[in-house]
Amino acid sequence: MEAQSWQCRAWYNESIINMLKSNLNQALAQGGAGDHAKEGCGESEVDNTAVSSYNPNVLIGGEDFPRQPRKLSQQLVCRSCKCQEVCMLLMPCRHLCLCEHCERLVELCPICKSRKSASLPIFMS
Repeated sequence: MEAQSWQCRAWYNESIINMLKSNLNQALAQGGAGDHAKEGCGESEVDNTAVSSYNPNVLIGGEDFPRQPRKLSQQLVCRSCKCQEVCMLLMPCRHLCLCEHCERLVELCPICKSRKSASLPIFMS
């Protein structure tokens, strides 16, 4: 049970990393060809307020991490209808957070709010 909890947390962290990489690639692609930032010690014009205000206990959406980890039964409930068991893995963020019915109705991931490009059914026993 504890191993599964750690595995779920690792999958969540991996999905956050992938989402951040995707956002970074999109930002770099949209950044414009004329803006070349200087690289080196202190030569970049990037504002350091984002780094100085970093809090590892805050999620990307601005919410704090729950103090107590949610029970496994709560983690396996659809984030949209809160009735059915989760069975659809959203891509590209890889969040397992929706039931089959809600997956058809949702365009954004309810966890990270990234646009869903595809989804895969997951069969758990």
